[in-house]
Amino acid sequence: MLETQNGSISLKELEYLLQERLCAPSVGVVPQKISCLLKDHHVMILLHYQQPAMPYPRKVFAVIEEMLNQLQIAQKYQILTYLVVQGKYQSKTRLTSIPVPLLPAKTHPKEQTPQKFPKLLLTSVGIISTIFLSYLANRYCLFNNCALIPQANQLANQAKLMIEETPKDLAPAYQNLTQSHQLLNQIPSWSPHYREAHSLALDYQQKAQNLDNFQKALTIKDQALSLTKLPLTIPDYAKIESLWAEAIALLEHIPSEDQLYPPAQLELAQINLEKQAITSLKTAQEASQLGKARESVARSLQNWQLVAATWRTALARLSQIPQHSQIAKQAEIKQLSTIYQSRLTQAQQRSEQEALALKLYQQGQQQAKLAQNLAASKQWQTSVYHWREALNILSKISPESHIFTEAKNSVKYSQNSLSEAEAKLTLLFNLEQICTADIRICDYDVSSEIIKVQLTPIYQQQLLQVSLATNAQTNLPAQMELRQHLSGLDNIFQSISNSSGIPLEVYDSQQILIVSYLPL
Repeated sequence: MLETQNGSISLKELEYLLQERLCAPSVGVVPQKISCLLKDHHVMILLHYQQPAMPYPRKVFAVIEEMLNQLQIAQKYQILTYLVVQGKYQSKTRLTSIPVPLLPAKTHPKEQTPQKFPKLLLTSVGIISTIFLSYLANRYCLFNNCALIPQANQLANQAKLMIEETPKDLAPAYQNLTQSHQLLNQIPSWSPHYREAHSLALDYQQKAQNLDNFQKALTIKDQALSLTKLPLTIPDYAKIESLWAEAIALLEHIPSEDQLYPPAQLELAQINLEKQAITSLKTAQEASQLGKARESVARSLQNWQLVAATWRTALARLSQIPQHSQIAKQAEIKQLSTIYQSRLTQAQQRSEQEALALKLYQQGQQQAKLAQNLAASKQWQTSVYHWREALNILSKISPESHIFTEAKNSVKYSQNSLSEAEAKLTLLFNLEQICTADIRICDYDVSSEIIKVQLTPIYQQQLLQVSLATNAQTNLPAQMELRQHLSGLDNIFQSISNSSGIPLEVYDSQQILIVSYLPL
């Protein structure tokens, strides 16, 4: 801010007022740009023109001097006004004004002559203005020469060499690039070198940002690797995955044309390798937890097949951990592999056991079904055979199998059915023995409710003839033998009814009921 007797005014406001004044029709000398600088109590005004310059620059200076006097700036500051034509400082076109307080209020002829004082004053002003102009020219790159750009480029080139020679220590390179950016930012927008400086500043700023991203990614990578120690909890997995994602995002922002792109790609490959390792381990352990849960409730063949498949998945995920990752080098991974393989083997054995048990059960059921059908058709001997086959097959089912309970019930049913079939077979055998002699004396029919025995006509006729003959001849021994034969039949029929638990009825050849026996 410039202090005046009426207050203060900014350099921007001064530039605007001067530009407006010079644009007036009465002046008619419009500069391309006006720049104002302040250093201590020195004000520099630069008038930028395209070639050719105006023919009478002193007219412009006079207008500016008048304007400064009106604003009461010239009384407090030393004013240096220069013409700059196409970025070149015109040393011969300069207006210098001295603030009033600097001029002596009184003169003493004895001490100095009137002619000597102005020369000394002008010489001092010239020296001061030259020094001030030189400072501003170097500080803000006002003219052709600009030392800031070579300095910034040198720092940037040094940073490039540092990255190549010491890739593990990038802090000095980052500092150089930051300094380069800061130097270039000192060049103001009205400098003729501003465009070049601005372009370089953006480039070095981007390089510094890329370098910063690279360093941050390496730091995050080391942090993630330090957390990758087994065993890992669910929060551990979440934290590590978050760190990997953050590091990847930083490295992916480094453009392909940057010097750090090749090492960034190598780091990305390593991080993706570690990320794959942590993902594979996580899914393997998730599968193992699921396998344990399914084991605890597994019963049927399908259950154990699912358990085996789950442990197989856990092993597969574990095998997908890259061998060159940090996780793969930990001893716990080999231990997990051994545990998972053991659980898989157990699950496979149980699956095989359940599969065999189910197969035996199905075969036993088939034999039992066949035995039932044969019993229904009264093929008792064959039925007995198949009931025995069913029991033999069912007895081979392991007590540890899920289907053993059902098999046990089936065994009980088969045993009862076998006993019933064997009883029927014994009954038929006894009836067959009774009815078969020198001649067939009877026929029979057996059901679950009644046993029907029908005497054959031949046997009935023979029995009648023997009875008549013994009675006619009064043959007591023969009569006794006939009675014993009939009594024996009576006892046998009663015994059959008792043993079978089924009522027995005896019919003559005309199907007339002769006698009935109830089980005792």
